Amino acid sequence: FWHTLVGVVVLSTGIISPLLLLFRRELGSAALFLGVALLAVGCGAFLGAALSRGIDSSSCSPLQWWLMLVATWLLNPVVIVVFSRIVTDEELGWWSCAPLMVALVALSGRLRLTDGGP
Repeated sequence: FWHTLVGVVVLSTGIISPLLLLFRRELGSAALFLGVALLAVGCGAFLGAALSRGIDSSSCSPLQWWLMLVATWLLNPVVIVVFSRIVTDEELGWWSCAPLMVALVALSGRLRLTDGGP
């Protein structure tokens, strides 16, 4: 099941989402909404996978780990860019990775990323 889900997420993020965004004028506003939503889901899934592979969940508290995973979904760069377009603040879109970076730095604190780290 999980391998199929990964395949569907990669397919929808890498192929279907760009096609919907390229043909948004022909397909209408639903294609724009669906394309951006698929891109946001793919970005959140990729960031969540990178986080779960990069940080050992047993080295932090359950609340800390849960908040880091929620931050990867709520503060992923696609969501921040969409939010910046809604509030018409272009500078927020330019710094789309900064909110997630600040949240992960604050939540991970003194965790070591690898066993050989200082």
